[in-house]
Amino acid sequence: MNIVHVLSSFTFGGIERLIVDLAQVNHERRDASFSVIIINHDYRPELVHSIRQLNVNLVLLDRPPGNAGTVPFYALRLRKAIKQLKPDILHVHNRLSFFFTWLAAQGLSAKKIYTLHNTRLYNTGIRDLMIKNLAVKQVDAFIAISHAVKNDFSDNEHFKRKTTIIYNGINLKKFKHAAAFRNPPIRMVCVAKLAHAQKGQDLLIHAISRLKSDGFPIECLFVGEGVSRNLLQQLINDLALEDCVHLLGGSDDVPALLTASHIFVLPSRFEGLGIVIMEAMAAGLPIVASATDGIVELIEDGKTGLLFRPSDVQDLADKIKKLINGGLLRKQLSHNALEKAEGYSIETMYARYLNVYASVCSSQTIANIE
Repeated sequence: MNIVHVLSSFTFGGIERLIVDLAQVNHERRDASFSVIIINHDYRPELVHSIRQLNVNLVLLDRPPGNAGTVPFYALRLRKAIKQLKPDILHVHNRLSFFFTWLAAQGLSAKKIYTLHNTRLYNTGIRDLMIKNLAVKQVDAFIAISHAVKNDFSDNEHFKRKTTIIYNGINLKKFKHAAAFRNPPIRMVCVAKLAHAQKGQDLLIHAISRLKSDGFPIECLFVGEGVSRNLLQQLINDLALEDCVHLLGGSDDVPALLTASHIFVLPSRFEGLGIVIMEAMAAGLPIVASATDGIVELIEDGKTGLLFRPSDVQDLADKIKKLINGGLLRKQLSHNALEKAEGYSIETMYARYLNVYASVCSSQTIANIE
């Protein structure tokens, strides 16, 4: 089987890490020909190098991001690449990669699969609604990363019939147990793109300010890049938290950062699933996260982590305090999280993806895969 993944970028995001891990499994098992096309000139040379070592056909279209006038030219370049690779499956992973692939693959025989990685994907107006309806009609199969994502995307029965839920997976071999609590300061870590409107880093910064005022010795590392970096840095400065809150930027070694920390926090206002939660579980970190969307499918409050009310800064601060003060609770959450992480292996996800590919290529329905 010949599989081509189409991505808009190849930087530090969860989707990119997922593709590298899938490529690693395929390199070991050699079940399919594995190719990746990156549309925009927005990629990390280290990731490009690493995936090329895994017997992946990599095509860089080098489109300057953000210029709508370039769409026809780069759609033609994408079509040329697709015709050269001759895929059985074109697998897209976000709005831009779907739109470009729809334009480029007109009249070609490859089946189209669209993984929905988040809630609120097409919610900004008439244009979004038109593109969503186009996707429902044109895509041969959808993969939703959680029940929340599937339910949020559409209640169209045609969409539901060709949609299966496959939770993201992680490479469990990369993770070691996180550090036990040592002497202060207590290190928290938040791994997410710096987009506070979704990821809620501003909420955590305000919570840290309250914890610091209450005398808790806290250090927090934010790992990721994004449009909110300047806003968040200004908030850190305004609250005089420069000594304990740090924006590290993106990282190629998230497992090491998790292992060196004591608490993981994901304060998202909305979240399709939260692959970083799976990674924190695999590192045995006690977790505090918002009780929203796909997160509640991963975390059972009080058993595999602590949930706080979305956007409630005081509840977030209180849950962090509860972890700091509760040694037995931290131990129990860590143990339960490690056990649950075993169910989210990249090998399991890979096998379920192959089942979807095979079903689509044989024109079978995928409703029973879930």
